[in-house]
Amino acid sequence: MSNFAITGNVRIRRILIRAAFILFMLILAVFLFFGGKAHTLLLDNKTIEKEGKIYRELNVVEVRIGSGKEEELLKKDRVKIDVSGQRQVITVTFPGDDGNEKIIKKTFHLKAGVPMYLISIPAFIAGADGWIEPFEPSN
Repeated sequence: MSNFAITGNVRIRRILIRAAFILFMLILAVFLFFGGKAHTLLLDNKTIEKEGKIYRELNVVEVRIGSGKEEELLKKDRVKIDVSGQRQVITVTFPGDDGNEKIIKKTFHLKAGVPMYLISIPAFIAGADGWIEPFEPSN
């Protein structure tokens, strides 16, 4: 008979270690899937009408998504930005009516199944609902 017989405690310990490893790999896979998911954001500085209200474009506005570079948008500009992850922070800087610079900062979440979003900067500044919406390009 062999001296290397596996006792019950060792067998249970091996099963637990293997199960913990599999669980760790599944959690890591889910984290990498959602954390590394790429999205395209279209920053739009155009006049739009939503729910019967008109939101006018600004002459000049600076927008930063997360820690990315600051984009300057003039009237009727649209800029494309690629981001990674579902949780994003938008910071919009624009001249106020009194001549002072105003800053609006907001955190928003992107859905994993939607690859492209349109962000209306005038609606965002006005605090309107629907300032961000899924975008499907036409062919």
